[in-house]
Amino acid sequence: MPDGLTACLTDVTEGRTQAARRAEAERIGTEQAVRISELGNALAEAVTTQDVVEVVAEHVLPPFGASGLLIETLNSSRHGVSTS
Repeated sequence: MPDGLTACLTDVTEGRTQAARRAEAERIGTEQAVRISELGNALAEAVTTQDVVEVVAEHVLPPFGASGLLIETLNSSRHGVSTS
């Protein structure tokens, strides 16, 4: 190194890794908030039990990779099963 020249090196790997993790967590949080909002809006429009089953199947099954849904209902003395 020439006289009078100073080099300062800093490892920024950890900082960049943490920033990338934070950005990913924020992205996931935003996606989850959007999905929950869409589910809430769709459920608000559901009228029948079958409507609820279809909404839940459409919005809840895909993130879990599920292929079917079974919901049991109990109305007064009647017991029912809805599937999607």
